[in-house]
Amino acid sequence: MKKKNIEKNKNFIVLSTDFTSMEFISDFIQQKAQESNLSFKKAWELILAIDELCFNTIVHTPSEEDNKIKIIWKDYKKYVVIHLLDNGHPFNPLSIPPGEIRILEEGKRLGGMGPYLIEKMVDEVSYKRENGYNCLIIKKYKKKTKLNQH
Repeated sequence: MKKKNIEKNKNFIVLSTDFTSMEFISDFIQQKAQESNLSFKKAWELILAIDELCFNTIVHTPSEEDNKIKIIWKDYKKYVVIHLLDNGHPFNPLSIPPGEIRILEEGKRLGGMGPYLIEKMVDEVSYKRENGYNCLIIKKYKKKTKLNQH
């Protein structure tokens, strides 16, 4: 088994875009959520959303040596912001292809629920393609506010 190529510091982790990275991503998010004093529920929601986003990114990114996913954690007084960056093909995991919307509404398929799940688990999320990178920005409030009540 080849050794996992990980670049990590206090506030970010960089991994190859393959499924063996998922455990490291989850561990990193769990550790940072604890350091940021997120409640168990908020940490769980964040882990679930980021797991879904990273899984979809890995599925849609060729597993080549130079393809990486970078997760940056920023802790603020009232919220945390997580940046997910990858250098794969342009891919917005927040969008559902038009043909799948009807299938999802009719309940004929379990997959494709990622955008809906993410919307329910985080307070704000956005996507942009910038300088050859897919950039997702996630915001999660530490305490419930009028803005983030689900």
